[in-house]
Amino acid sequence: EKTIFSFPKGAHAGIFLHEIFEKLDFAGGPAEKRADLVTTSLKNHGFSEEWQSSICAMVDQVVSTRFSAQDCSFSLSDIRQGRWLTELEFFFPLKFVTSSILRECFRTWSSRYEAVNLLDLAQSLRFRPAKGMIRGFMDMVFEHNGRYYLVDWKSNHLGYGVEAYGQEMLKAAMEEKLYSLQYLLYTVALNRYLSLRVRDYEYSTHFGGVLYLFLRGMSMERGEEFGVFRDNPPVELIHELTNCL
Repeated sequence: EKTIFSFPKGAHAGIFLHEIFEKLDFAGGPAEKRADLVTTSLKNHGFSEEWQSSICAMVDQVVSTRFSAQDCSFSLSDIRQGRWLTELEFFFPLKFVTSSILRECFRTWSSRYEAVNLLDLAQSLRFRPAKGMIRGFMDMVFEHNGRYYLVDWKSNHLGYGVEAYGQEMLKAAMEEKLYSLQYLLYTVALNRYLSLRVRDYEYSTHFGGVLYLFLRGMSMERGEEFGVFRDNPPVELIHELTNCL
């Protein structure tokens, strides 16, 4: 059966799925336009057209799933035209940093921050002392109702049903793949970026949080319960990590 759960795994499939959301018009447009994008991407990446309906259904689930916010709920389909950036590249200067410096930062916060296991993350860090520049790409950043959100698309295959993408499974995947370290670095970069470009910027007011969206497990009926890992790191942690870096 051709479903998003049986769609091929691996890096090739991940690049294909990322490309769809990189090119997708979240502000709407005819369904035929979205279907054409899927058809073209399948062809460009060498996948059979038999996957057309299941990929289109997955895209519908992702853009229609609603997220809670301070004032109201919203979905990605509610983003206004021109209010998102894909593949946002960043550079920031890195002072002399060692793994022990970062480990100490994360250990200090491990008892005050429960979204991810910072103690395990600290113990896993082993790298040569570094100095220079940090460069990366954020899959997408968007603005909705004055708040800015950081999105990362994840094509990980965790199982053959929505229930395999519950919160405990997502948290385990985040920690195993060190995605938590990834989004903390992204948040440092985005916080600096927004502070230079948004008038009267305040992290607590303008930063909406991090959304790691596990594409195969999202369901508009189940909402954020499945396929959605969400976090809003404390501003004090981001400031301390910024100072470390």
